[in-house]
Amino acid sequence: MPVVLLRRVTSVVFAGLLLAFAPAADAAPNASQAFPAETVGFVAADNAVDLADRWSRTQVGRLADDPTMRPFVDQVQRRLNNQFGALEQRLGVTIEDFRAAATGEAAIGVVKSTSKKQPGRVVALIDVTGREAEAKALLSKIDKRLVERGAAKSQSGDVTIYQLPEDKKAKLPTRTAAVFHQAGRLGAAEGEQLAVDLLARVRGEKVGRVLADVDSFQQTQARARKAAGRTTTSIAWYVSPFEYEAATREPPAPGDLPDKKGTLTILAEQGFDAITGVGGLVSVATTPERDFVHHTFIYAPPKHGSANKPAAQKYDLGMRMLELPNGVERLSAENPPVEMWAPRQVATYKTVHIDVANVFEHLPTTFDALNGYEGAFHNILAGLEKDPYGPKIDVKKDVIPHLGTRAVVMTDYTLPITPECERYLFVIDVDNEAALREPIDRWLKSDGAERKELDGVPYWEMVPEDEALAHDDLDPLVPLGEPVGTARGEREERVLRRAAVCLHKGRLAIGSDADFLRQALFGVSTGETLSASPDMRATIGALADIAPGERCVWTFTRNDEAFRPTYELVREGKMPSAQTFFGRLLNRMMTTEEEREVGELREQKINGQRLPSFELARRYFGPSARSVRSEGDGWVVSGVLLSKAPGTDSAAVSVARNSR
Repeated sequence: MPVVLLRRVTSVVFAGLLLAFAPAADAAPNASQAFPAETVGFVAADNAVDLADRWSRTQVGRLADDPTMRPFVDQVQRRLNNQFGALEQRLGVTIEDFRAAATGEAAIGVVKSTSKKQPGRVVALIDVTGREAEAKALLSKIDKRLVERGAAKSQSGDVTIYQLPEDKKAKLPTRTAAVFHQAGRLGAAEGEQLAVDLLARVRGEKVGRVLADVDSFQQTQARARKAAGRTTTSIAWYVSPFEYEAATREPPAPGDLPDKKGTLTILAEQGFDAITGVGGLVSVATTPERDFVHHTFIYAPPKHGSANKPAAQKYDLGMRMLELPNGVERLSAENPPVEMWAPRQVATYKTVHIDVANVFEHLPTTFDALNGYEGAFHNILAGLEKDPYGPKIDVKKDVIPHLGTRAVVMTDYTLPITPECERYLFVIDVDNEAALREPIDRWLKSDGAERKELDGVPYWEMVPEDEALAHDDLDPLVPLGEPVGTARGEREERVLRRAAVCLHKGRLAIGSDADFLRQALFGVSTGETLSASPDMRATIGALADIAPGERCVWTFTRNDEAFRPTYELVREGKMPSAQTFFGRLLNRMMTTEEEREVGELREQKINGQRLPSFELARRYFGPSARSVRSEGDGWVVSGVLLSKAPGTDSAAVSVARNSR
């Protein structure tokens, strides 16, 4: 799933979590029976009373209540509120307002429309039974805010209508907000008819098709429920990814080219719109050890008549790359299937099973589309094969057939924390090392890599000349105070341009540096292996419990270690230049389109000066694990986030400290 799609899904789910955590009382009708079938993004809390109690027991809930973390939490919450539909500008209400009034079910969604000026409209429905006074106070607050924005107010039965003028600052067209308080429910929608129909369904009337009738919604929820079994779940969510992106896309700015396409538009044209729904269920604090357990189904129904066939026959164009065979390794706490050379201090560890030949076969059309011209992929391959100064290798014949189908990826970081402190190690099995060595050596030599040795084992190291120059404080070409290497392309390419590469013992290893590479080549002592770490064993044991059976991907993450570089960079005011995974993700969320277009380094929008030291904050970040299982019509994703009990916390901190 592309990073931009992940950002969209994360924003929806996180906003729904914030909405849901409120004191509550009675159960309420299922909101999926009230929201229209055109709903393309949906989050609902089943029982807010129970959820509020469970939330307070999680490490995330404790973090939000910690006075030392409150300034940071408030800033992040405001940014996420803005990411999800700018509710206050649209409906005159905030997520915090909903939290104060909700009692039973609380739901929020985005409904697609045919309007070019407003392709997506926000809808919210909360149970306010037993909090009538709070509901009336909220209606008064909405009324005041919308009238102050110049709204013309009118009444249509039990629905109050507000006609709002254009808001150029918020990039909102003339629009309608409508609210009601009936049958113990408070509803708000961008559109009179949306609100009228919503109220009718709340009253038990059958008005048009509803979200619960939509096949992709049914499939994602049913498959997530099957994976969850009888476990109590607190939150249900659903996104129709490509429709959601279209519904929440900002209107084109003046001067934009009419044929300008976003990444998701390109992916949709490349067959990835076969993914019609992504959704699932979240359990909160089901046991003292498990803060969150989630089960998600990515629904991609195959073409008619192609059920149970390979991806190359089920899908079209680039989507055919997604052939992810399930592996047979067994997950267990006693014997986790971790490479014995994996060091215990790593922040993340991932195993992926993938059909490399199939990816290579079906990559060209997507590669060309993302690069903006036909033949881009072919030209690169032709250059590698025919350029007189190139390696003269046929990648399809000389490289791809010799690669295996299992890869391991690890990340870590070095101290002190800098924007580029994150390290990576990628290792893929090799079927024929002897046949692969010569073309790999030629390829790296032609790219300017330097041949070196680690304890007698040859490897290649790449350090770009321009990058080395950029780190030279005496470089006269770098203006005083100007950030180095902040153009978008440089930021995204740099991690791939610096590498240490080695072919050894049936593995092709690519590391960010020779130090990390050394561990893949020669391993670590028995007591220093990741497989022996107590936190790793406990987390994998929990994952094996919630997601037994085969899987094509599984991951282990020490969230404190994975997040530490980003946290420290926020404290130091260097977040916009972060090259860490979390840093790049947050930067994508917070970088404006204008900054992105010109490759400009954004301003840091979160003030980290008041954040406590990371040693105080890390107690809130427990370890997690996730697995993905391929099925005939999509993928089941299951994950668990463990709580950091005092004993576990001490062990994890000890592991991290002693390893650095």
